[in-house]
Amino acid sequence: MDAHISDASGNVRTLAEELPDPMPNPQEALITAELEAKIQAAIDSLSEEQKLVFILTEIHGLPYSEVAKIAECPVGTVASRKKRRA
Repeated sequence: MDAHISDASGNVRTLAEELPDPMPNPQEALITAELEAKIQAAIDSLSEEQKLVFILTEIHGLPYSEVAKIAECPVGTVASRKKRRA
């Protein structure tokens, strides 16, 4: 990280100075936190059946057929629970 590199203009910098900062700036962190809170509130507003379907399909990426086995219901019911509004 302390290795020196020079650009076409002859400016010398360390490798660490060239790499982007992996930490978000305070504004980005606040926006992300607010968005996460809104998403969590929306998930929390779902019924338990809808929440299960949403988490398994959207977060875990399971197909409706797998969700139907887990929820012990027909695939059509999984689709209905996914589309129903809270």
